[in-house]
Amino acid sequence: MTACRLAGQRWALAIGSRAERAVERLLHWQAFPSAFQWPLATGLAVVVFLALRTPRHSELNPGAAIVWQLWWAFLPFFILLTARLWCGVCPVPALGDAARRLRPTPPPLPPSAIRRGGPWVAALGLGVMGFLFLLLNLENSGPLTATLLLAFSAVAVGSALLWKGNVWCRYLCPLGLMAGLYSRLGWLRLEPNDKRKAGSTARHCNFFTSPLAPRRSHDCVLCGACLQANGGEGVNVRLAGTAFFMAPLARAEAVAVSLLLGLLVADALRMTPLYVRFMAWMT
Repeated sequence: MTACRLAGQRWALAIGSRAERAVERLLHWQAFPSAFQWPLATGLAVVVFLALRTPRHSELNPGAAIVWQLWWAFLPFFILLTARLWCGVCPVPALGDAARRLRPTPPPLPPSAIRRGGPWVAALGLGVMGFLFLLLNLENSGPLTATLLLAFSAVAVGSALLWKGNVWCRYLCPLGLMAGLYSRLGWLRLEPNDKRKAGSTARHCNFFTSPLAPRRSHDCVLCGACLQANGGEGVNVRLAGTAFFMAPLARAEAVAVSLLLGLLVADALRMTPLYVRFMAWMT
């Protein structure tokens, strides 16, 4: 049994080491994440087009089905495996980066009010999305799904034109807030192997974090900017234990957790006869 256990540990370490090297090569790639963002942006446009079309031969809207039955179901598992890598390749901030190039002058840093109040806006957005699911059947509504995606894109573009960095992803995005909470259970993160060099890469981060920050597993989206910058050799990709207790939850995050739990309970009740009776009483 001991020999089998040792062999299993060696096999797991070998697999983990190969996975770390593969992810590190990906993040060092100069075309990352744009090489993924723009094809996904094209896919996003197709999804919005399908969501706005009225289904002819089926009650299922194809755009809403792609978002809520495929992508939404896949997202939590992807976050658990890769932390916030989805946020790094998300097409929405790429639209903002493209719009920012139209500015004649560089935008300023976001004000402190955005940094302090942004997470509360994201928590509120998460609650609004939950109520859209419960009250307006968002998962089956193509027009509502398209409106939500277009609203996210519009706010991302607007914030990119106003301020430096990915303000939408870092402070305002409800899904980014949720992904940050889930990523505490993930195994993939960046770790410094040379603190001086790793610290020097922080100025290249569009998400206002650093490989040295205690909340890096929560805030870092693995965009690769720090690895691609000068001093990037001071940062390594690591498959390690979860970072659940690495940093305490902020107040907005604690509210978001409470909202998510409440919405899960409400969604479970929606599948019971109590919900049917309640809706009958409301109407």
